Amino acid sequence: MKEIDLILIRHGKTEWNQANLMQGFGNSPLLPASIKEIKKIHINYTKKAVIFTSDQGRAMSTARYVANKYPAVIMPDARLRERNFGILEGHSTRNEPDFMPYRETILTRYEREELAVPGAEQIDSLVARMTSWLDVVKSNYSENTVIVVGHGEWIRIFLNLIEGRDPWVKGIGIIPNATPIYKKISV
Repeated sequence: MKEIDLILIRHGKTEWNQANLMQGFGNSPLLPASIKEIKKIHINYTKKAVIFTSDQGRAMSTARYVANKYPAVIMPDARLRERNFGILEGHSTRNEPDFMPYRETILTRYEREELAVPGAEQIDSLVARMTSWLDVVKSNYSENTVIVVGHGEWIRIFLNLIEGRDPWVKGIGIIPNATPIYKKISV
């Protein structure tokens, strides 16, 4: 049985991360300090690498910095976009009165399958995107090291999926920005 070497990297820290704003399909620029962190990322791989990235700006920028250090083809893919957080995007559940009622929903999203936020992407839709992408990778990139530059919630749920947990559970939680996680997946 073949195995794919998979390296998952969460995008660098953004202005919205620093301000505790929900990003989802929204976007904000990388912080200058985060760009320095990204440039320090060290990854080990032995097979020819390919970099898949979300097509969102923060992930694309991070992928470009990674590719400058570890030459590989960058392949943007909308299926790697962060989970859509609906009306919360660009807002805080900590200090904006209109959005504070959703704070508990966001904090307890690890306890239930459904995300009760108007306009938010439900877990089955996100898992369908992930599964579709993973099928392509398994079919076409088994001889490569696959580097994925993505997003915190996407990576958390993806790890649950490939490790056999229910997708909505906390699992390892949200990994820190600009941090690589190594996994092997069977083909």
